[in-house]
Amino acid sequence: MGAKALPLNALHLVQAPQQPLLSLEEARLQCRVDTWGSPPQNPEDDLLMQYVQAATAELDGVDGWLGRALVTQTWRLRISAFPAGRIRLPLPPLRSVTSIEYDAPDGTVVQLANAAYTVVTESDPGEIRPVGSWPTVASDGEVRITFVAGYGDPEAVPEIIRQYVRMRVGQFYDHRQMVQTGQPATEVPHVLHSLESIRFRGSCP
Repeated sequence: MGAKALPLNALHLVQAPQQPLLSLEEARLQCRVDTWGSPPQNPEDDLLMQYVQAATAELDGVDGWLGRALVTQTWRLRISAFPAGRIRLPLPPLRSVTSIEYDAPDGTVVQLANAAYTVVTESDPGEIRPVGSWPTVASDGEVRITFVAGYGDPEAVPEIIRQYVRMRVGQFYDHRQMVQTGQPATEVPHVLHSLESIRFRGSCP
C-alpha cells in the first residue's frame, strides 16, 4: 500500500540554485548586446538576467514544464507515511539524499541512519530503497525527505535545455510587449521536440 497523499504543497524548495542557468555574458551574446567600460557593462544587464530567470522558470523545478531540476538545488518532500517499498523522488535527476526523518508513534522525531536505506541516483527518477522495512510513522505524523536534485553546474545541464533558454531570452529581448506588430515570432520545432523527449511525466513518490 502506498503512502497517503499529501496536499500539493508537500514539496518545498530548501535551497535554490546558486548560479543562473546562463551567465550574463551568454545572455549578452545571444541578444547581441554591446558592452563598454571596465568591467564591461550595459544598462540592460539586469533586464537580461531577469529574462534568463523567466526563461529558466518555464522549465525548472516543481512548476516547470520539464518536471526536472536543472542547476543543483535542494528540496524537501513530505509524505504522510512510508510506502511498502521504494520511494521515487520527484524532480530528477537525483544527486543525493541529505536526510530522512519521521514522526515516530511515541511522539519523537527520528532521523534515519544512512545504513537504513540505499539511494539510487542512476534511475530516472532517483529512488530510495529500504534496507529491510521502513519504520512505522505516527498516525498524525509525516515523513520528511531532504534531497539534492539537478544536473550540477549550469554547464552540466543538457545543451538542448540551455539552447531553449538562450532562444527564449532572445525572444523576450526582441519582443518586449504582449502585442507585437509585423512578423510574429515563431517557435523552433526541433528544440521543442528534443525537450519533449526528456520531459519527465512520472508520478512520485
